[in-house]
Amino acid sequence: MSFVGMHMQRAWHLINAENQVVGRLACQVATLLKGKHKPTFTPNKDMGDHVVIVNAEKVHFTGKSWNRKIYYWHSGYPGGLKQRTAKQILDRHPTRIIERAILGMLENNRLRRQFIQKRLFIYTGPNHPHTAELPPSVPPLAAVPRSLKRVNFATNGLDHYAHPNSFQWNPYIPKYKTRIPINRHKFLKEQEQWAKEQKEAEVTRRVERKAAREKRRLAKEGAAANASNAAERKA
Repeated sequence: MSFVGMHMQRAWHLINAENQVVGRLACQVATLLKGKHKPTFTPNKDMGDHVVIVNAEKVHFTGKSWNRKIYYWHSGYPGGLKQRTAKQILDRHPTRIIERAILGMLENNRLRRQFIQKRLFIYTGPNHPHTAELPPSVPPLAAVPRSLKRVNFATNGLDHYAHPNSFQWNPYIPKYKTRIPINRHKFLKEQEQWAKEQKEAEVTRRVERKAAREKRRLAKEGAAANASNAAERKA
């Protein structure tokens, strides 16, 4: 079943990367960026949310991966193969470790480069400039547990896919304030209830407009009658 654009709703998520394993954190963030935690997910559409990651320099690798994990890239010139360990990358560019892990879990296509990648914001330290969308009252998402058998790590056990105080963006239905629930049937039920309320509100507006038109008509007729009476008296 395909959902139309009016059901799409973007949210902002805050994640604290302190003492979190890079792979598990990247798996959670990739799911949020792609929108796979929503009942409206479509693989070939841009359905994801915005993700803000703080304390990127405090991520954690298990075992001896800090020295054993090697990052390779090529300058494009003969003999231009470069390599650095994860520890060296963290010292030079603290945000690149998480960024490369997250982007490596997404398909390298135009959807990622032009849309998904632009909604990922990674910062060192506990502060970020997105206070309008993520005020201090919004807590970070829970850390990804080691065992995922009974936990939906993409939604962290929430009834709705975003914190109520975070910014909810929907250009098609600005008055629809309810976050999209994880349960598909609950989502459709809420949409049906919302449509019913909108229909009742439209009927009420039509009755009010009709009453206003009738009032203006009566006022206009009364003014015309008074004008004619005044003209007769003068004559």
